[in-house]
Amino acid sequence: MWRVGPLAVAVSTAAGLSTDVQCMQPAAPPGCAGPKTPNEFINTLLSPSVYDKSQRPSCDGKSPTVVEAQFDLLRVGNIDQKLGIVPLSGFFKAWWKDPRLEFNGTSSGGCFDVVTLSSAEVARWLWTPDLYIDNLIERRRDATASSAVVTPDGTVAMTERVTLHVKSPLDLGKIPYDRHTATILMGSYSQDITRLRLTARGGTIGVGRSGVGISAERVSSSQWEFDGDGTFDTPGHVEVVDSLGMSFDMLSLIFDFAREPKFYLEQTIRPAILFTIVSYIQFWVDPTLAPARAALAVIPVLIMRTMFSSVYSSLPQGSQNMWLSDFLFTINLMVALGAVEFALIQHLCQVEKRRAARLQNLSSARSTAERLFSEADMQGMPLLDFLNSRYSCKSRSTVGQMRCTLSEGQHSNFEVKEVDFAFIQFAKDVFSHMSRTEENLINASELRKSLRTFNIYISLPRTLHAMGMFLRDIGQETPLDEVEITFSLAHFTKLLLVIDKYSLASASARRKTCTGAGIVHLFQSVSPSRTVDILARIVFPIAYIFVTIFYYAFLGTWKLDRVTYDS
Repeated sequence: MWRVGPLAVAVSTAAGLSTDVQCMQPAAPPGCAGPKTPNEFINTLLSPSVYDKSQRPSCDGKSPTVVEAQFDLLRVGNIDQKLGIVPLSGFFKAWWKDPRLEFNGTSSGGCFDVVTLSSAEVARWLWTPDLYIDNLIERRRDATASSAVVTPDGTVAMTERVTLHVKSPLDLGKIPYDRHTATILMGSYSQDITRLRLTARGGTIGVGRSGVGISAERVSSSQWEFDGDGTFDTPGHVEVVDSLGMSFDMLSLIFDFAREPKFYLEQTIRPAILFTIVSYIQFWVDPTLAPARAALAVIPVLIMRTMFSSVYSSLPQGSQNMWLSDFLFTINLMVALGAVEFALIQHLCQVEKRRAARLQNLSSARSTAERLFSEADMQGMPLLDFLNSRYSCKSRSTVGQMRCTLSEGQHSNFEVKEVDFAFIQFAKDVFSHMSRTEENLINASELRKSLRTFNIYISLPRTLHAMGMFLRDIGQETPLDEVEITFSLAHFTKLLLVIDKYSLASASARRKTCTGAGIVHLFQSVSPSRTVDILARIVFPIAYIFVTIFYYAFLGTWKLDRVTYDS
């Protein structure tokens, strides 16, 4: 706490001031009574034998002395948001009436109307209220800009040019749209309400708001904005505080100020939006271009993390909810999820790559498989029956493949190698896994799922269309309702050999995507990696728009849960 002590200060130092003031004043009016000059008044009335400065002034010797206070604000300095310290520069003023200092002014036959005192003279001669500022951290006083004036009715008016650093908690919950109240809390150090009453300038005595506590004219700041464009008068607020069995007046001089959000908008919020858009661009880049997608996924995360740290560099690092930090955290989370999506896409691409390799391996066994199909058709036998009659096949359980050799007494016009049967065995395993009927047949839905094993993705309508075309091309009739079409193992295996041709030919069966069924068919026709990308392209901007609307719609509800300022 700072004990103001003598608030009265003068324009110049005490050394030799009285002589200077006497020389500068005009001669006393002819015929005036009493002291001829203010200096004579000081030397006679304010001598220790006449005026006892240890005794407080009172109109009747019993009533409390009324002291009025006001702060004329000139400038608000660089506010320390971490510590909650507000620097204020201006003139601190106090008024009280001391009947012992009454003298006749010129209108009453006196020789002068004003007595000006230096700070040294006030400290030496006058009683002054022992005021202190309760929330003061630091005070800097300008001794060259101060004054103390006594008027004929005994009123003392003191002014001191000071820079005060006061502790004033800031509610940063709505930053950068936050609004704060700065407070100068002052009271008497030893004089309770029975001896001294404190109020704002022109205010009423007692608890409540009244008078003018802070007066400002054209106060400006690049970071903060003030009511009335910097010109305002705010009332003081008096509360009675009990301490040590006594009651004291505590006067709060307050004013409101709000943050100019431009800095945070241009340096934090808008860049966050920009890098969120950069993160969104990755969903439109080919997943096979891993380096490009990695850069678009990871760099925004690093930048957002750096930006998040820079926000807290000038804010208290306590347990609190702040709109800006919560908004950035949510955006940072979305950008991080974009990086997770990149990792998921790369995993799916590897899975699709392995599936596609299975279909590519068919080229090495295609000629042999086609000959086996041809011989089985000439014999009028199903493919598996033909193989069982001509070849002796044993399962190799350790590797999940068949080992097939010509049966005794059989001969073949072409050589069938063991690797040639791998394709048929794998096709049989996929087919058996999907078949749910005793006839070992699969429908269009089961065929579509089987084709996914070979990285072939077509919708259900396109699958039905491809099945119908294939059967008609090999000379078989198809039902009028294509939904009833089924495939045997031979059909499935033969179709795999020419699947590229039929998957392209069935493209004309694609449905419009403006309906619910069309959307389902669209996602059935694309690979898992592309499905994830499409969903990200849709969900990401919707989520971002929702987040932005939510945070701005509920801006008024953000409040600090708790904030602890460092000492």
